[in-house]
Amino acid sequence: MKEKILIFVDWYEPGFRGGGPIRSCVNLALHLKDTFEIYVLTRDRDLGMVEPYKDILANTWTINNGINIYYASPSNLTWKNITFQITKEVCPDYVYVNGMFSRIFSVYPVLIKKYYRLKIKFIISPRGMLKATALQFKKSRKIFFLKTLKLLNIYRDISFQATDETEIKDIRYIIGKKSKINLIPNFAPIPGDWIKPPLKTSDYLKIIFVGRTHPIKNLHRILEWLPQIGGEINFTIITTEENPGYWNQCQQLIDKLPASIKTTVRKDVPHEEVEKYFSEHHVFVLPTEGENFGHAIFEALSFGKPVLISDQTPWRGLLQNKAGWDLSLQENQKFIDAIRTASSWNQEDINKWSYNAWGIALAYAKDENIKKLYLQLFSHS
Repeated sequence: MKEKILIFVDWYEPGFRGGGPIRSCVNLALHLKDTFEIYVLTRDRDLGMVEPYKDILANTWTINNGINIYYASPSNLTWKNITFQITKEVCPDYVYVNGMFSRIFSVYPVLIKKYYRLKIKFIISPRGMLKATALQFKKSRKIFFLKTLKLLNIYRDISFQATDETEIKDIRYIIGKKSKINLIPNFAPIPGDWIKPPLKTSDYLKIIFVGRTHPIKNLHRILEWLPQIGGEINFTIITTEENPGYWNQCQQLIDKLPASIKTTVRKDVPHEEVEKYFSEHHVFVLPTEGENFGHAIFEALSFGKPVLISDQTPWRGLLQNKAGWDLSLQENQKFIDAIRTASSWNQEDINKWSYNAWGIALAYAKDENIKKLYLQLFSHS
């Protein structure tokens, strides 16, 4: 009989507005479902939505693609029901908590473990939420919350999953130097075959941005750089409007762009439709303040898009591989120069850089060691 893993995550497929954490959990479930019996407890609606998903049966366990999923309505997201799922209904061998600050999906499970003195192995994946750049938003509330849980000794006997060395440092700094931490990169789907990029001529560039409308993604910086590039640019923004005030700031910058820069905005695009937009562009740009993985970055690479990103993600060494750039946010001019370089490419240039980008994604996705590390994580040793 397979051992059981119960995953707590605020949003799961068919949701997409929650961004990378959804993809992380979907990939985790799909990669481990043949070895473990996977259960996912999540909300019955997407981030910020009032209406539940269509054609989803709520408040009961259903099976989708070999994975057991419980889409809970707001009235069912109670301490009593969470306790019941852990101690009676599912009785998991392992509990995997996705994130740090969700009252229902992060705090309730670990409090239940302590209150009932459960011997189940608990694993928390912070998903980059302990980065300084992430903590700067609602900082005092988050720090108070973490200090309170530390005083209650909540994190004793709980393991953490870090996806890079930086996150290990973040966990030790915030949670404690003695924290039990496992360094395991995220799972990722294996890319399809490489597809030749769209027509490319010098001084013509099609750029795509995929990310939440949030200051941490630095969309406004791209909009400030583009008028300095020259040539003809088509810029597509695929986003979920999370911060209306910040979006208004970006919209004002869009309105001021010269006629040579054509901007297209697509909001709330379902994940399965994003590939179409990637295929129509040459380069992906995301000058993020920080990503613990960067699913949009991986997806761009997997579709053969050279990426222009900050050096605050695990995707490094891109320039030497001629697959993109990972640059310091302190050096705006280098971002501008990189876009100019991409704009100057001809078809042969973009084909070469595109193929290299795809190769990086393929090598990452086929790394057999990643699954071995997860099997070690979900063991009683």
